[in-house]
Amino acid sequence: MGTDSDPSAAQHCLSSNVSDHRTGPLGELVLIWRRARFADGNWYDGDLVRCLADCNEMKPMQLESKCPACATGDITQHGDYGKFNTLACDHCGHMLLERSNAPSQSDDYIVANQAALQLMLKATREKEFDMAVLLAKKHVPQGSWLDIGCSYGWFLQRIQYGGYEAFGVEPSPTAFALAKEAFPGKVLNGEFPTVLRDAPGFPEDFEVMSAMDVLEHIQDPSEFLQSARNLAEPGVLLLKVPCNDGVLFRLASVLSSRSRNGLLGRLWQVDFNYPHWHYYSKRSIAQMLERHGFTVIAERAIPFSFFSTAHDRVRTYDGKPEPILLHLGKTLAAYGLICLSYLLQRFDNIIVLAKPTSANAFHADDFRTGGSNHKGLD
Repeated sequence: MGTDSDPSAAQHCLSSNVSDHRTGPLGELVLIWRRARFADGNWYDGDLVRCLADCNEMKPMQLESKCPACATGDITQHGDYGKFNTLACDHCGHMLLERSNAPSQSDDYIVANQAALQLMLKATREKEFDMAVLLAKKHVPQGSWLDIGCSYGWFLQRIQYGGYEAFGVEPSPTAFALAKEAFPGKVLNGEFPTVLRDAPGFPEDFEVMSAMDVLEHIQDPSEFLQSARNLAEPGVLLLKVPCNDGVLFRLASVLSSRSRNGLLGRLWQVDFNYPHWHYYSKRSIAQMLERHGFTVIAERAIPFSFFSTAHDRVRTYDGKPEPILLHLGKTLAAYGLICLSYLLQRFDNIIVLAKPTSANAFHADDFRTGGSNHKGLD
């Protein structure tokens, strides 16, 4: 949303266009939700678009580029939040990040307190990983599995429990040091796919390849997907990416401005060397995969956390102590957002399973560097 217009005028105009829902708590939710739909890059939302035009809200600025997901829509400026900007595709809803300064630390795992980071993430991640294994098992019940950006090796453990032979690639030396202890000889430190060349003990092909919380951190996902396509056949590719259709992301987008953007900046991870360069929509991830020789065969949308893990998920990754009441308040807020996610069926993450199409233009010897495949500190 624009930040230079008159908020009161915009609010008045919004109310006039949803007069049947303009009072009470439900009315406030409707107003926030309709504004958040605009924040998702959908500039064709009937009365809301006409309302925003009448209020002289910020209009999208046409840029000289096409969408990296669908390759059809124009990329336009979506939001100005001071130290970073967001862009969006006017066709598939894909969103991108622009920022002026990058941190000097190249390994994002060093930025965070390791004990605090693991406490914040592990319980939620393990539930997500179990869901991912179950999704893959319906289509590929066994075989070798390569996890790209395997981080500490938590997913490798769940893969192994599922009856697969687990292998991993992790570019961060910090995370790799822990993963290799749990899986000696099964984890490589380096970038996919170049690190797989002449890798002793690694299969030439994999029945399953996965990249959980990885694709959004790669500035050019096309090269990564081309390399994955070369190695995946005849297996499947499993991805988990953040979804800009979710309750938390939409609410953060609506409430953020140039001077108040902490939550939205956290979701985009703008303070890390490998931020979220992309925020996908269901449509954009499907179209990106299709353009690179994949067909989506299954998907599962999931919230940013779960009721059983929210108390850990809302912790900070810097390890600083937090007042008990503040932590309780954040946990209760997370419960509310999770409830809304299920009520509205708007989730902040999506797990996608795709298989290579039978006809493709890629060759097994066409290796590309594919960009850095760091798992983010989500």
